[in-house]
Amino acid sequence: MNILILTEAFPPEIRSASHLLYELAENLVEKGFRVKGRIL
Repeated sequence: MNILILTEAFPPEIRSASHLLYELAENLVEKGFRVKGRIL
């Protein structure tokens, strides 16, 4: 399954949301999902 994460915050930006989304993406990849991210 493909997942696209759209966000305004992603590392190296220093906000808690950016780190949470990064961890979410890592966990989804570990479970076998194909994840792409786009910064708005």
